[in-house]
Amino acid sequence: MSFATPSVAFTGPGQARTWLAIFGSAYVLALALCVVTVLTPAPYGDLTRIGRVPESDFGWRTGQAAVPRAALADAPLAEADVLVIGDSFSVGRLWQSVLVGQGLKVASTHWDQIGNALCSDLDEWLRSQGFRGRTVIVQTVQRWVVRRMDRSAACARTQGVYRPMGDSAAPPDEPPGWALNDRAKLSTGITTWTHGLRVRRDLREVVFRDPDNDIPLVSVRPLADGCVQFSHRLCDRGLFLAEDVMMDVPGDRQSAIARRISSAHPALRIVWMIVPDKTTVYAEPGRGAGFARQIEAAGLGPDLFAHAQAARRSIRDFYWPNDTHLSTRGMLDVGEEIRRWIERSAS
Repeated sequence: MSFATPSVAFTGPGQARTWLAIFGSAYVLALALCVVTVLTPAPYGDLTRIGRVPESDFGWRTGQAAVPRAALADAPLAEADVLVIGDSFSVGRLWQSVLVGQGLKVASTHWDQIGNALCSDLDEWLRSQGFRGRTVIVQTVQRWVVRRMDRSAACARTQGVYRPMGDSAAPPDEPPGWALNDRAKLSTGITTWTHGLRVRRDLREVVFRDPDNDIPLVSVRPLADGCVQFSHRLCDRGLFLAEDVMMDVPGDRQSAIARRISSAHPALRIVWMIVPDKTTVYAEPGRGAGFARQIEAAGLGPDLFAHAQAARRSIRDFYWPNDTHLSTRGMLDVGEEIRRWIERSAS
């Protein structure tokens, strides 16, 4: 038995021209997509990157405060007066720089390094790792409060060893300049262009979803007085993380867990720094506000939810327009609020 290997053969000049036309069209289309993508400004905000919306529409345009690199330095744990357990809002050590400016030595670690939980042996574990200070600032963004509190309530022993967050570059005080977007997918440029066109045409809320699993990723919402609060070009609309309204809202159970954790470690002065989600601050101010008031009423930490409602109107770009995080000015403002809280609670 013999097998013949199939082959494609052109039967005439007409078929050859057809194949060349198809190949040429595909090549021109791919080249056009490549050019559009490369010339589309690379996103520098996490929301513009996730939602694939134009930086030209949502990039911040006002100057920010310059923070000296020395103020962003992380102290060794054994020398620290203050330990910060935080998430991405603490990685750049911007708000901590306010404490450093007051002469405090601040060490920072990430929730991931301690298993995303404050376990029953927190004090004992910190001492075993070399911490000799007393103040521990527990920073968490609102959307992760419920999961972290529930994990903490069930955790008996801390796993692993202490690791600092690592070095961080000083943030820019001016918007990044234009640069070729040469590392994106081929379709990024045309997708960004069509998303931008949709946002500019539709004045209602627009939600961009993950094309692979249809999960909401980013929403664009109309904003009253948006141009007073933000500097981006489409300032009458705000860019938000869809996950903000998909996560559980913290309430009575979580405030009770925070009280138990604080009272279980009397040798530590635990300051709870609950950072509101961007969506809460600008679009749904009642979301989680009761929990924040309970934290403050119990003497556990400042009500940053109420603070943010005032700050968003006095500080333009309190949160970055194109990002989920506080801007440099926002970080420094919140750092001042934490500093004041520590001073008040110590007196």
